[in-house]
Amino acid sequence: MQIVIVYDNYIYDRAFRPGSGFACAVRTGAGVLLFDAGGHVSTLSFNLEKAGIAPESIRAIAVSHLDSDHYGGLLGLLEKTAAPEVYVPAVFPWRYKEKIQARGGLVHEITAPQEILPGVFSTGQVGGGIKEQGLVVETTRGGVLIVGCGHPGIGEMGRIARELVPKPLYLAVGGFHLGGLENEQLRELAARLRSLGVTDVAPSHCSSDGGAAFLRREFGNGFIDSGVGKTIDLG
Repeated sequence: MQIVIVYDNYIYDRAFRPGSGFACAVRTGAGVLLFDAGGHVSTLSFNLEKAGIAPESIRAIAVSHLDSDHYGGLLGLLEKTAAPEVYVPAVFPWRYKEKIQARGGLVHEITAPQEILPGVFSTGQVGGGIKEQGLVVETTRGGVLIVGCGHPGIGEMGRIARELVPKPLYLAVGGFHLGGLENEQLRELAARLRSLGVTDVAPSHCSSDGGAAFLRREFGNGFIDSGVGKTIDLG
C-alpha cells in the first residue's frame, strides 16, 4: 500500500508540478482511491501521469471539504475516468453533486464514518464550522490518518480515526492547518497525536512552515518530508 502526493504547494520531487491545494492517491489492494483533487485538472492530470496512475484506474474519489483548491480538479478529472464512486461531505451543494453525476461520478453523501474501500474509511463529516472528512487507512503497522486541511483540528480528526481501526494510529499525512498556533498549542497537539499512537508525521499544504518546523523538532526521525511527488510506503 502506498500514498502518493499528486497535488501540493510544497515540492518534494521537481519532476512534478506544484499547485495551491492538495490531492493524494492511495494505492490499495482493492484499487486506487484519490483523496481530494487539487485546484486545477491540468496540474492534477500531469502529476497523475508522472506517478504512473491512469485516471481510468481510479476506483473511488473522496473530497475532504468545500475549498476550491481541494475539489477544483474534480469535474475535469471525471471526464477521463470510468464512473468512480465519489464521496463528498453532505454539506456540498446539491447543484455541485449534480455536476459530478453529469460527468459519470456516482455520488455518496458522507455524514457518519463509513468504509469506502476494504480497509479504507471516511472519518465522516467532522467540525462545527468548516465541515471536513478525512481518510483512515488500516495497515499491518497501524492506522494512517490522511487529512486535506484539518479545519476541525488534526487532534480531533485523529481521535475519530483511532476509533475506526483496531490498532493505534502511527502516521498522519496532509494539511494540518497549523498557521497561527503558538508553541504551547503545537506542543499540546504533538502530545495528543502521540497519545493516539502517532510516531510519524508528514505535514504539507496548509501546515505552515513554522508548524512543520516545530513538528520536525518534536518528532525527529519520525518527521517525513512531504510535498508533491512524495511516495509514502505504508506498513
